[in-house]
Amino acid sequence: MGELEKDKNELEDIRKERQIKQLNDELIQLRDECQRLTHELDKWKEYARKDDMTEILNKREGKKMLNHEIEVARTTGNPLTICFVDIDDLKTINDVLGHMEGDNLILNTARILKENIRKHDVVYRFGGDEFVIIFPNTTHQEAQEVCCRIEKKIEDYNLQSTKFKLNISYGVCQYPTMNMPSITEYIQLADKKMYDMKKKC
Repeated sequence: MGELEKDKNELEDIRKERQIKQLNDELIQLRDECQRLTHELDKWKEYARKDDMTEILNKREGKKMLNHEIEVARTTGNPLTICFVDIDDLKTINDVLGHMEGDNLILNTARILKENIRKHDVVYRFGGDEFVIIFPNTTHQEAQEVCCRIEKKIEDYNLQSTKFKLNISYGVCQYPTMNMPSITEYIQLADKKMYDMKKKC
């Protein structure tokens, strides 16, 4: 009887060990699946933040960031400046050379803007051929210097281009903390400055 009881106990221990191993294996699988799903969710969140075509921030996310920076400027008094950018004559380019060439100019504009702003600056696609650059804690003059650098890069791009030249108009506007306009009013101020520049050219 003693040997039989011993064998039974050993079998029970083996069964428990197998159950524990199976549970551990299942926990590892669950952990791996949770990590995979978390990674997928993060990836889709990032996709949702970006413009499908240019892969810079889309308008929804850009306006969220601009709203935040406006609140910072209102509460701290720190300067905030934006630049409203428009590609000149894109309709003509689309009509003459086709939408693929027009899309190529949009892509290259987005790339040049993204590569030539500072680390803490943000660029987003406002829509169509329009972009907004957010310059946190930046004066009008400082933002203008960045825009001049962007203009120089566009000149360099045009030297290498064999087709239609890329030209932009832009309006730089520092947030007027005295009046404290809404985000829509603020963008309209920069848009107006952009059109004033376009008329002078």
